[in-house]
Amino acid sequence: TSQKRSAGLLQRTIAKKRT
Repeated sequence: TSQKRSAGLLQRTIAKKRT
């Protein structure tokens, strides 16, 4: 599903912002 891919991308963006 695209939802799982979107969730992974969103989490990656948040992790980058946290760094």
